Amino acid sequence: MKLEDCAMEPTLKDGDRILVNKMINGARLFDVFAVLNNEDVVIHRTPGLGNFKRNDIQVFNFPYQMNRWDSVRFDVMQYYVKRCIVLPGDTLEIRRGVYKIRGCDEQLGNYSAQHDLANLDHPEQYGIVVSTFPYDKQIGWTICEFGPLPIPKKEQTVMMHRTNCLLYR
Repeated sequence: MKLEDCAMEPTLKDGDRILVNKMINGARLFDVFAVLNNEDVVIHRTPGLGNFKRNDIQVFNFPYQMNRWDSVRFDVMQYYVKRCIVLPGDTLEIRRGVYKIRGCDEQLGNYSAQHDLANLDHPEQYGIVVSTFPYDKQIGWTICEFGPLPIPKKEQTVMMHRTNCLLYR
């Protein structure tokens, strides 16, 4: 696949070509002609042969909501390329612009860019949007100070309180 509008420099650049291993998480099988004809698409997933690791590059379809509380949709013809920095069961934090996982000492993502961002006194002066999910003034998370955000793993229970309601709704 050829990359366009890639936000993963310096690792990947616009115009780079990558080979995607769809067998790790299990390939999705669907009728491309149904998609092109704007018909409902039935998707089947094959069993995965492995697991993702931190810093793996992943190709996926970006999910979005369609005014429904019970489902998420995605465009199967539009792909995103991003780096996996968090795994199920991890707790993500960003401190002074640097990604951190509790109990993990690995460098995550583009470490140089994280430090460049951390060294900017007022990133918004450079057109950088600093507010971030869940966009709540009481929580006050930014792209430089974020979390902790627990990433639940299968069968894990998340206790509900005000902050978790904002995060997991």
